[in-house]
Parts: sequence; C-alpha cells; structure tokens
Amino acid sequence: MQARLAMELENVAATATAAAAAAIAAGSPDLLPAPSAVRLDLLAERHRAAPVRMFTS
Repeated sequence: MQARLAMELENVAATATAAAAAAIAAGSPDLLPAPSAVRLDLLAERHRAAPVRMFTS
C-alpha cells in the first residue's frame, strides 16, 4: 500500500514545500493552504455537546 502511495505523498510534500516557501517569501502565513474547515470543526463540537441530536455523529 505504501509503495502505491509514494508518488502521491511526494507530490503532497512538494506542494506543501512550495506553499511554505511562497508564504515565507511574502511574509504572510495567510498564503498557506488550509485543507480543513475550522468552522465545520467548531460546529461539529457544538453539535456533539447539544442535548438533542438529529443524527449520530
């Protein structure tokens, strides 16, 4: 499995390195890609803590 993912991992690492270099050169961490949605994470936490649930998560 790892052997099949090696090229994809190399591509992800290269993309991350290029994004980090661009952010450093520009002096702006806002240029870094954000693959997660912070707001969705916060809403999921709020949903988990709610006394009534519409579905199980």
